[in-house]
Amino acid sequence: WHNERDITFDAIYSYMGETYNLDFEKITQLKSLEIKLELETVVPIHENIDKVKKLIAQNKKVVLISDMYLPFDVIKQMLYNADPILADLKLYLSSKEGYMKKSGELFKYVKTKEDIDYKNWLHVGDNPRADNSKPKKLGINTILYEYVKFEDYERKILSSKFHSPIVQLIVGCSKNLRLNNFNKNDKAALGASLAGPILYPYVSSLLKRCENRSIRRLYFIARDGYILKEIADIIISKRNLNIKTSYIYGSRKAWRLSGLNIENSSLYAQFIDSLKYNRKNMYTIFSLNKKEFEKILPKELKKFHRLKNKEKIQKYFLENKEAVAEILKRNKQQKINAINYLKNNIDYSDDNFAFVDLDGSCLTQNCLASLFLNFYDKPIKSFYYAVTPLCYESINLKKYYFSAFKKPLMGNLIELLTRAPHGQTIGYDDNGKPVLEEFDKSLLNNWKFDDYKKGILQSTFYLNEISNQYNFLSFESQEVMNFYLNYLFESPDKKTADLLGGISHKLFGSDNNEFAPELNIIDALKYLFTKRTKSENIKFSKARSHYLIRKIIEYKIEHPNLRKQLINIDINKNKRKANIILLGIKISFRSLIWRK
Repeated sequence: WHNERDITFDAIYSYMGETYNLDFEKITQLKSLEIKLELETVVPIHENIDKVKKLIAQNKKVVLISDMYLPFDVIKQMLYNADPILADLKLYLSSKEGYMKKSGELFKYVKTKEDIDYKNWLHVGDNPRADNSKPKKLGINTILYEYVKFEDYERKILSSKFHSPIVQLIVGCSKNLRLNNFNKNDKAALGASLAGPILYPYVSSLLKRCENRSIRRLYFIARDGYILKEIADIIISKRNLNIKTSYIYGSRKAWRLSGLNIENSSLYAQFIDSLKYNRKNMYTIFSLNKKEFEKILPKELKKFHRLKNKEKIQKYFLENKEAVAEILKRNKQQKINAINYLKNNIDYSDDNFAFVDLDGSCLTQNCLASLFLNFYDKPIKSFYYAVTPLCYESINLKKYYFSAFKKPLMGNLIELLTRAPHGQTIGYDDNGKPVLEEFDKSLLNNWKFDDYKKGILQSTFYLNEISNQYNFLSFESQEVMNFYLNYLFESPDKKTADLLGGISHKLFGSDNNEFAPELNIIDALKYLFTKRTKSENIKFSKARSHYLIRKIIEYKIEHPNLRKQLINIDINKNKRKANIILLGIKISFRSLIWRK
């Protein structure tokens, strides 16, 4: 100990040497290594340094007071590395003076040395005890600096994978970005800390695969490809890669029907099979309105949205290709327009090009490949981040996967992170120009999309930098990405659910105001008894809602067949279930009274 009040750097290593029987040489090596790492990893807090500079410019007296075991000269060098102006300030260090802030004694020592009354002090620090409660008891004015905190998902990944260098570096990079760039901007912080680490590995990986396969041209498909392309452009620039990127307007609406070839039995079967996933609005797949669609159906199928047996519709179209052939005749000009757009916007002079997609069943890409057969005789290539549990067999297509999650709605989570400032591509005009859905840009502006994107791109810049610095580590690792996506999928925290769930669902082509809104008691009970909800992600909505509503939703998730069980419920044997239901009914009744 130094003066029996604070521990010193030398004392710590002396104790370690005795405990682990280390000789002088080993101790010296360890001390040098710690000092080297401390000096290399200094991160300045620019906000506070700027305040210090202003005080100095105003001729205010500024001194630095710190509880730290490192030697005085090391701390001075750390201050210099942060900003040279800090190294010129007087420093009172606990390991040198023998007194500590957390005991209050270091403040008393400084007062004696500086001869300034406590009432004329203003002490700034981030420790609630050492920098706030202790000096306040002495009559010192204090400001408690709110140092950036770990996000919930960061705390949990550090807890479970603390010894992973990839985890340490990525979480540290995200935290430092928030510290000096986005400390008070939740949307930018979301992009930097969550979306960036999820999306960066995919883009970085596909660029390396392009190099290995001599792919020189990448076409990022709207709209999921908008942010992915910007990430790629940063990495390509920083790594000096010989890869050109372009943004291509396309979608299932623009390519599926136009690319459908009835003569290709495999592609036709895939197209018809996809109808079962759009039971209520399957007419949109044929670019028809509801009335037009009903006209081509036999009488027994006209109420198609009420059919419980979806296979009847599929069977009808499989056995009546002529009905689809008539639809394709109406769509002939759209097909021509789509082909012209692709021919004019894709460089297919060789096969060193590929498309970049995010998630999907592969049907849209198969239809795109079918369109290419009109002017190109080789398979096309497509990169996928992940695929939905349903994945169709490739037809004239080479697929390159980054990760296959195979979980329902997991793809929706990834797509939630990749928005674009324009509407969906619905087709092409006669001049081969894309036709986009009307789009209210204020929806993205209100959500602060530009801040969110800025966070992702800053994350890309820094992740690429540390990837180059630590080239023995693979920053295409799925370790952090998998953890974060599973966190979102299983148990998102309220803050993250508010940020993502609050995105306007109109951006996805729906009339709903939010992707996953907070639920009221009526919503919760409706979900309990019918499993119907206005939310696209019930777990996000659960996280955003009141404690009691969360419990109701949790109970339904644990008991998905509750409706069937209610018929023969035995109150005596199922008290917990009965109490939940009765409580819900009571609250529902009270809620209706309050509303009234």
